[in-house]
Amino acid sequence: MKSIRTVELTYQWMIILSASYTAFNLGANELSNVIGIILYGFSLKGWLIRGLLSFGLIMGAQTFSYNVIRTIGRELVSLGPLSAFSSQFGSSMAVTIANAFGLPVSSGQAVVRGILGVGVLKGERINRILVWNIILGWVLALYFLTLTLLWIFALILME
Repeated sequence: MKSIRTVELTYQWMIILSASYTAFNLGANELSNVIGIILYGFSLKGWLIRGLLSFGLIMGAQTFSYNVIRTIGRELVSLGPLSAFSSQFGSSMAVTIANAFGLPVSSGQAVVRGILGVGVLKGERINRILVWNIILGWVLALYFLTLTLLWIFALILME
């Protein structure tokens, strides 16, 4: 019985370390995508921008992340500890490799795809409606971004 507890603790720590690695990638990748745009458009110091955006990342995690955590962790596909570790670590490795080549990628999309990939390989039941809604959200985000940018540029050009 003690060996099962040891295995469970090992998996728990593997998942915690993998989640930390994923969080590292958020800072190295997602913040870099935003900073790259801002840094060359303003005369603010790089350390100040990184500090402000890091604060924004923390506030986002503290305020709006619970629903996303529940959706991805419970409703998308049921994964055990080893599968959860594999999907998270694999997606983090993919993001790190892309970052090493200077390619901007989406950490969130990589994690969702990693979870789906492990779920498919294990033959788990995947919430197809939720997958469709996630993909729709990715597409609609681009659509609304385009509309918002067109609106902002129209306001600027009208002045």
